Amino acid sequence: GVPAEFFQMRDAYLKNPTQLKGVDGAAQTRLTIDFADENLKTLLGIRRGELVMLDGERLILKVQVKAKASGDPDMPSFHATARVSSAQTVRFDQIKFLHTSVTHSLVGAQKHDFPFAGINNRIRRIFVRTENDDITKVTIKRDNAIEREISVEDLRYNQKRYGDKLPPSAGFWVDFVELGWANDTAFIPAALNSLKLELDKRTTGEVEFFVELLEVEAQLSD
Repeated sequence: GVPAEFFQMRDAYLKNPTQLKGVDGAAQTRLTIDFADENLKTLLGIRRGELVMLDGERLILKVQVKAKASGDPDMPSFHATARVSSAQTVRFDQIKFLHTSVTHSLVGAQKHDFPFAGINNRIRRIFVRTENDDITKVTIKRDNAIEREISVEDLRYNQKRYGDKLPPSAGFWVDFVELGWANDTAFIPAALNSLKLELDKRTTGEVEFFVELLEVEAQLSD
């Protein structure tokens, strides 16, 4: 699972409306899990990323709450609604939200295995966070060839200037949707020999990755 704050950080970055209890007079908190951007489709018109439920499947949502504080009710209550689109008989993709971390053990540049690599994965966005917030540059190397090299400062500026996004003050997004990566606006994390994510960091420490990806389950026919 991923922390609920991931979806709140994603909404803030995408400039989606949010609601937190006690902020601007809100009496309750709303957590919205968007499985798909309905504007994103393949060249053949197939929608990408919705949580497609097939016959016999059941969705279970596990929720972990914080420790009870003064003034909280004895038993928290939840109310859930879903926005449902027209059915698909075939599930082409399965949306996933994943979390992992690595240890950056060097001062300066260090190569890390690309998170959640796989030929069937289509990564849309990665949120990168570290305690000191001191990563200065990101480089993607596929089979030792540089595919993308950009400073975090330029990433944030480009997202505001060209993507109409709101980058966070701490941490940063590597947004393959905003970059318009390939036909499906996603990055395929696969290589013949090696796929590395090189980070240039001023200090050592843990680096967290929050990844939004699609896992391909069925191929489109011509």
